Amino acid sequence: MKTKEFIKRVEELGYNVRKVYSQIEIMSQGLTVAKVSTKRMYVIKSFCFVDVEWKNQDKLFDLIIEYAKTPIDEREEEKSKIYMIYDWSSECIKILYKYKTKALAKVAKDALFGDCIDDYKLIEIDLDEVEDD
Repeated sequence: MKTKEFIKRVEELGYNVRKVYSQIEIMSQGLTVAKVSTKRMYVIKSFCFVDVEWKNQDKLFDLIIEYAKTPIDEREEEKSKIYMIYDWSSECIKILYKYKTKALAKVAKDALFGDCIDDYKLIEIDLDEVEDD
């Protein structure tokens, strides 16, 4: 389960959610109900207060377990990025699309352009942060 989906579904149950460092904190009426790690599988903390019943607590518990069992690399959305190579010598830009990391973009640069481009700058653009007009 993706983190965004988990947060949305927990909020739909009527809980407040906030991301704090490497965990998601779930709250109701100002009290922390549970914490779930975003960086480690199977790590959860639940809090029980005497004579307090949380709304939709069975559904919440099932969601927490499902998210906690999700492998870490499957929790985040793929980022939409492009990498541009600015070739200083020819003063032109070459674009490498959809490489997950700068390291992969550098490998692609070497494979596509070889030694043709020696003096270059690799520019990363996160398309999720670019606003449409």
